[in-house]
Amino acid sequence: MLQHNFNLSRLKNAFDLRRFIASFLLISLFYLMQFATGWWPLLNSGIRGPYRFLDLKLVLKSFDCYAIVGDEVFAPPTTDPCNGYIYGRQFFFLMTKLKVGESYSNGIALVLALSFVTIAAGLISTRESTNKSTLLGIFVFLSPSCWLLIERMNLDLLIFLLFALAILAIRLNKPSSAVMFILISALIKFYTFPLAFVCLLFMRKGAAKKLITVLIFITGLLLISEIAKIPRFPGTWYVSFGNQIIGQWWNLLISERKLIWPQVNSLTSTIAGIISVAICLLIFKKLLGNSISRVTLDLHKKLLQRELNSLIYMFSSALIIICYFAGMNYDYRLFFIGLATLMIYILNPLETALVRILVVTTIGSLWMSCYFYGLQGIRVVALELAGDLFTGVAVSLHILILIKLFLEFKQERFI
Repeated sequence: MLQHNFNLSRLKNAFDLRRFIASFLLISLFYLMQFATGWWPLLNSGIRGPYRFLDLKLVLKSFDCYAIVGDEVFAPPTTDPCNGYIYGRQFFFLMTKLKVGESYSNGIALVLALSFVTIAAGLISTRESTNKSTLLGIFVFLSPSCWLLIERMNLDLLIFLLFALAILAIRLNKPSSAVMFILISALIKFYTFPLAFVCLLFMRKGAAKKLITVLIFITGLLLISEIAKIPRFPGTWYVSFGNQIIGQWWNLLISERKLIWPQVNSLTSTIAGIISVAICLLIFKKLLGNSISRVTLDLHKKLLQRELNSLIYMFSSALIIICYFAGMNYDYRLFFIGLATLMIYILNPLETALVRILVVTTIGSLWMSCYFYGLQGIRVVALELAGDLFTGVAVSLHILILIKLFLEFKQERFI
């Protein structure tokens, strides 16, 4: 009991209450204004949904449709709104058993929005935050990627909540609970699954760790079978990011200029993306090696103490890297790269060259990707291309930091 109270006390002391309240009110006001004005920035950019809470309502509609068409809800997407469900089937069957449907959309949307704003304000307001880091955090959580996420009420909002709960569980020395939160999130959207192995790093050797490891592998096999059943993943590359982006730009060039050159498939695009990241890694390791080593050494010490900012960095940077190499992702996941950079900025207030480059490329990535500011033609292409380049550089830097960090722990355990 004393240990439990001590952990909660440490957690409470990890946040700045005044900064939290100010951030919460500012973020809430911004998104209330967006709702009140009909999301005019997204409308101006041509990517606002045709109706409110589009992604959430499509999922909830699938739950309702199951009682009518049965397994047809898992069929390839067509003009029929009852087709095309692509998320975890265990989550689907649980929701249908609970009789959750489209009539719950407003209540669920309110809970998801409040969760997002509360967690965002908390992440901005950790005890080590400064005025500059708070400003950066505001730039992250008021960025266009978050506009898209909240306007659609995508289930990534629920993933974000489970992600935050997993980090808090690690902070409170409950790694088994963290694994459960991650596995639940993976049963909804598959991309978080590798984070379960990150959680394992914080568990001591013993029967409990072996049992959790077996559970992770069983869940992994289940997810593989689920993914194999999905007929087609959605994708619109101009509001997306990922390591296949070079191939997408190549194909766009050929299509727009009506060239006779061959277009590339997803495998070739993936290889091109890996090569481009590898080149960035070699360049930045040479130029910023010493700075990366200093940042990593500090992260290493803080992770041993389960310091909150370091945990947030480790999980958010790992997640954005997973997303980047998993294929093309909609831009509403980009805020994870902003979160990773925010934590690096908080942990390194001296603003080394590495930190400055991360801040600039992250802001460019977040603000030059899925919103076109009413521009047209070549200016939109330039904006989108710059955003993709910034994303690639920022991801490469986070890869270097994580590689160095894991090498630091090669002979140690997170205990």
